Amino acid sequence: VQDNSRYGVRVHANASFDDDTSLFSGNGAADVYLHGGTLDREVSWKLHSRYTMYLSESITVAPGARLRIRPGTVLKLARYKAINVEGELEAQGTAKAPIYFTDWRDDQVGGDANRDGNDSVPAASWWAGILVRDAGAALLEHCEVRYAGYSNSMGLGKTGSGPLTIRHTTIRETFGAGLRLDNSPGVHTLSGN
Repeated sequence: VQDNSRYGVRVHANASFDDDTSLFSGNGAADVYLHGGTLDREVSWKLHSRYTMYLSESITVAPGARLRIRPGTVLKLARYKAINVEGELEAQGTAKAPIYFTDWRDDQVGGDANRDGNDSVPAASWWAGILVRDAGAALLEHCEVRYAGYSNSMGLGKTGSGPLTIRHTTIRETFGAGLRLDNSPGVHTLSGN
């Protein structure tokens, strides 16, 4: 998928993109561009770690829906955007293929996605973080959450009755708290972070 003036692939809400075998080059704005909105079914995202999936708007995983992010995927968010989970988030990477949630300007993973060389650098408070709320549930394993904290002052937040499992995950360079638990009677399992 190469030399397209804007996007290699454009993916609207409620559509999956699960492909780590395709090659991308020379696409103008993004290799894989994800629209925000509300997910109301099971959706799967996967891309080879040399490329970036760019989330252009905030998303909400609705009750009864599931967002499954596959190992090795690099997800970079637009400024001020968030991932809100009222259904289920499953981000289960591996030690050799972690999953990244990071700033659009972060060139350390997924390449120079914003195509500006060294002209911009990532920083805390770029995006709003991951908020698991109400009966929402999340599993993050072998993930890295970077440069969040806009508005919510946290990288990963949990409220409500649903469970939260975080294993072998790094939350770093956040404005505010890396992890915030607030009025959350659900089961929390933290291990090796």
